[in-house]
Amino acid sequence: MSRYIGVLGSGSFGTAISQLLSENTNVLVYARRQNIADAINTSHRIKDYTLSNKIKATTSIQEVGEKCRLIFPVIPSEYFRSVMNAIGPYVGPGHIMIHGTKGLDVSPEFDNAADINSIKRSVFTMSEVIRQETSVIRTGALAGPNLAKEILDGQPAATVIASEFDEVIEKGRQVLAGERF
Repeated sequence: MSRYIGVLGSGSFGTAISQLLSENTNVLVYARRQNIADAINTSHRIKDYTLSNKIKATTSIQEVGEKCRLIFPVIPSEYFRSVMNAIGPYVGPGHIMIHGTKGLDVSPEFDNAADINSIKRSVFTMSEVIRQETSVIRTGALAGPNLAKEILDGQPAATVIASEFDEVIEKGRQVLAGERF
């Protein structure tokens, strides 16, 4: 069985990350909608972009968890927690996740927070959400002026991978580095 790098999300930025990753490896993209997965798998196109034939799509989050040890969650922040909860049973401490999701996860308790400690218990980074909803320990975040359209158009771009784990930074650099990124 060939190894894949997983991408959770087939939106603009997920597609851009998938295309970058495909320069170095096979990619398995999780798409919520079957028609998107079918378009990626049959025509290798999404919107106006032709994708690498090294990108395969699935609507099975279980398949991504089982086939991929390195996963890039690139989904809107409002869906992040529910997607992490869904993949939770299929990932473990041996997995690495490097998310590209901007923003914070704010729980409903935030509205009633009366002091700084209450606020700290109700606002979470996406890396914290990964650790709350899964048993993945090694997490990281993509940061920088990453514009999906520019990346998909082949323009040069750069990013920073932030993590408390050197291994996460190095693995991210290995799979993302290319002539334009």
